Amino acid sequence: MSPLSKIAALKKRNKPSLSSEKISVAGVPISKADVELGDILLLHYVPEHNRIAEMLKLLKLAHQAVEGWKHWADYDKETRDKHFAALMPLIHFAITAFDNNRYFHAAIVGQDADNEKVVIEAGPKGIMQTPLKDYWGGPISVYRYHRDAVSLGDKLLPAEPVLKKANDLCNAGDIEYGYYHAGLLAIWCLFRAGEDMVMDRLHAALVLAFGTQATEMLYTLIAPETIKLFLVDIFHRALDRWRQQKHLVCSEMVAVCFNEADGLGTYKISREFCKNGSTTIKATQQTDQTAVSEDVENAILALANSFHGLEIDRPLRAVDVALALVSSDVLYTPSDLERSVSTFNIGQT
Repeated sequence: MSPLSKIAALKKRNKPSLSSEKISVAGVPISKADVELGDILLLHYVPEHNRIAEMLKLLKLAHQAVEGWKHWADYDKETRDKHFAALMPLIHFAITAFDNNRYFHAAIVGQDADNEKVVIEAGPKGIMQTPLKDYWGGPISVYRYHRDAVSLGDKLLPAEPVLKKANDLCNAGDIEYGYYHAGLLAIWCLFRAGEDMVMDRLHAALVLAFGTQATEMLYTLIAPETIKLFLVDIFHRALDRWRQQKHLVCSEMVAVCFNEADGLGTYKISREFCKNGSTTIKATQQTDQTAVSEDVENAILALANSFHGLEIDRPLRAVDVALALVSSDVLYTPSDLERSVSTFNIGQT
């Protein structure tokens, strides 16, 4: 059956939709004036208001990713960095969707030479600082570190060691943004529940973003095993780069500020999670009346055609073995920072 015939057959079906239940973190409204030194800022992923526009954006970026992967060996570092930079909106979506949360970026509040509050973050230009008052205008959830019953900033838990580490990273001037790390982080969010859960988790995340009909088209036109093999290939290659490079991405940098603050582990962000929610993508039955537009249909076909021309060698290492290698004190997702027993929510700007 041709791709177009498969789409026609799918359109005749009327199946219920699955939609993931996102973790909801209640935060009282606060202003930037309420934010303290050492607080962790978690930026909310904000999709396009128009669902079709969001779908088209992500499908076109996915097509671009597959096409780029075909020629990856021929690209120099500058070309690869440009390719990754263009794909960052897709990576932001993947981190939030696959980690069953709302956050795509993390930063920490520091202080400049004039004692003004600044946001220190890892971005495409390295580790930079921006005045807090001028920082991103979108929704931000603010979290504060605590140890037992003592919050960061108390005389028993001063913020200075964390702030010094953040400033040292910022002033180093030689720490590049880890594009491979960002890709690894996105795939890790999908794989860390176990290799056998990957395709079910991916399906649930895509249904939430695209709806049932579009997701069924994708899974019909592109063999799930091919999709999984592609993701495994990216995971292994990104993992190899991650182990070789001294680069950082946003939530890695925030974790380093705490975990390496004093060399004693006083400020370590625990990997014990106690807050409401998990990385499991839950689903409920709902009726999906969203029809697949012609533009979305064409974008799905273009993506499917890219996969059909993709050659991937089967991995020599098991994914579960590779997963154990990235459970370190550095590789944290924004959601890990939120769900850790070491942080608590103080509000949302």
